[in-house]
Amino acid sequence: MLSAVVFTPGRTGSQIILKNLQQYFGRNNVIHTHDPLVGLTTPAKLAVISHRRDIFSAIVSTLVGKRTNEFTHYQGKYNKKFTVNQTEFESAYQHHKIFYEVIDKQNFVQCVDMYHEDVIADPDYLFSKLNIERTTNLNLQAKSPYNNRELISNIDQCCEWFDHLTAQVIPLSQIDLYRASIRRDLNIINGAQ
Repeated sequence: MLSAVVFTPGRTGSQIILKNLQQYFGRNNVIHTHDPLVGLTTPAKLAVISHRRDIFSAIVSTLVGKRTNEFTHYQGKYNKKFTVNQTEFESAYQHHKIFYEVIDKQNFVQCVDMYHEDVIADPDYLFSKLNIERTTNLNLQAKSPYNNRELISNIDQCCEWFDHLTAQVIPLSQIDLYRASIRRDLNIINGAQ
């Protein structure tokens, strides 16, 4: 059985959590996933759910990462401004918000929410939340060299879309559709094995 699973919709600083937990529990005892239903097939003692309080920055970082194709290893050479369309922005927003709604926590003994901002502000935060006396090594993950807001030419418009979306409630039907599509993918994967 795995020691821990780190859940993230992406761009929440989860690599810092992952690498520190791998150093503590062992590399093969911790996995990192963008699949909120992996708990159905991957039981572990601990689920660490990686968040970012600044959701707008997480979404913008996702959009820049898709454009640069740099998520954990950075070249830092991309310097071309680009425009984000509304559908692309809304899709990234909805994925980020719905992800947390559908995480399957039933196979875990303990589920802990971690916030990127807290991990960065306090080196003791990560392990103290797990009742482990150890300091977090922030140098395990390179920081993105990009100023994400400067790369997106219509960042003000993205802010408006974000404010509008934040004021809305995501319909339960949309959450159910998201969950069903992930389950279908899991069934295909499990059938192929």
